[in-house]
Formats: sequence, structure tokens, C-alpha cells
Amino acid sequence: MKPCQPGCYNSFWYLLLPAEKVRYKKYVEKWIALRGENPKKNPDAIFHLGDDPDKRVCWSASGKFPSFRRSMGLLYHVQSNTIVLPKERLAVVGWPTFPSLAIAAGISPFEFPDLRRGSRYAGNAYHIGVYGTWLFV
Repeated sequence: MKPCQPGCYNSFWYLLLPAEKVRYKKYVEKWIALRGENPKKNPDAIFHLGDDPDKRVCWSASGKFPSFRRSMGLLYHVQSNTIVLPKERLAVVGWPTFPSLAIAAGISPFEFPDLRRGSRYAGNAYHIGVYGTWLFV
């Protein structure tokens, strides 16, 4: 991979399997048909390339992050051509895995014990705030 200038991203397109590339193209077609815009222009466009969009769509077209599953494969961020990393998935469900999130929460940054398996911990999980409220009650 070549180094990138600040603000740009290295494309992960070459890492996708042929079947994932076919699914990606189907998602793009469905996105354009539904929203009338190219998903590359939408910073919130995320596709789950493990699901065939002809059978089950798992994407962010509703404006919400796709729901997690424990055995979830690749989530692909369309605008940057990158995959959503385990650390980012954990952040979505409330773990302060980035310093800016920890500062906002008034705590030390959380070092997850095994970030390579972070997606498994985030899958099928409640948001940490919801779980904390439930535990408190």
C-alpha cells in the first residue's frame, strides 16, 4: 500500500473477494434506486458484503448503522473504500476505544484486550449505556 496524504484513504477494494465485489455492485444499484444518489457521495453509506442484497439487505440506507451479528463478516464504508475495523465497531456500541471518546466520557481510553476479535465482542451486543442502565436498575 502506498502512503496517503492526510484526509484521503487507501482503498481496500483489492482485498474484496469476487463475490463481495458483485454484492457491492448490487448494493450500489439498490442504493441509487432507493435514494436517488450515488452512495460514494454519502459519508454514512455502509454495506455488509457478507449478505446477498437480493435476499437480505444490511446497510445504512435508513440513516442508521447496520445491525451487528456475532458472526458478521465485512462491513464496507463506501465513500472511503475501507472496511469498518473492530475498534470502530466497538466504538459504535459505546466503548471508548478512541482517546476523543474517552475524553468526552471523562474516563481513560479503554484498551480492549483483543482488538483482532473486537468484532465478535461488538456483534449482537447492547450499547454499553443501555446495558449499564439495565444493570443499574
